[in-house]
Amino acid sequence: MPKILNWKLTQECSSESSLNQYFSTKCTKMTTKRSITCNSCKTSKMSQSFRTCTSKLYRDCPVKFKIECCQKESFYRIFQLNVHKCSEKEILNENGVDNLIRGIEKNCKDAIEKIIYEKNLTKPKKIHIEVTLKQEEYSITQIPSLEKIQNYIKYRQQKIGDVNSMEGVVEYLETLTKKVNTDDDKV
Repeated sequence: MPKILNWKLTQECSSESSLNQYFSTKCTKMTTKRSITCNSCKTSKMSQSFRTCTSKLYRDCPVKFKIECCQKESFYRIFQLNVHKCSEKEILNENGVDNLIRGIEKNCKDAIEKIIYEKNLTKPKKIHIEVTLKQEEYSITQIPSLEKIQNYIKYRQQKIGDVNSMEGVVEYLETLTKKVNTDDDKV
């Protein structure tokens, strides 16, 4: 028989911005996302996503969050399961720096996409420099490490492909036409 989990409702949000604001103070990462039938209206779909704690102190921190979003009525419910193994005092180390692994913020992801398409930069190092120099312009509160940007670019390329701009498409088409022309010359 499946184990029943006791999710506790912690907050209800009316917009995605208030949801993002709630999770900006929590260090979590999204693990899974799925679509289910809405619990309240029973006629529409509801997206359900799960987030876990990213504590450096305890890799197996039992805290989990469940976010439900009705697509028809556009409300967000946040549920929590379990409590942190560490206290609030343990989260900050002796230097005042928190011991939590943070992902890339949504503002930063939007800025990276903007840099890729508008400035035609695809190298993670150049993107990192651009984000660092224009942190206030892009309204980024925490600059991600170069490694995180590299991972984001790698995942993005796997997801949508290597072609980032029209120049990339033109180069790709030129190589194809050269191959076709050389194949025609051989025949």
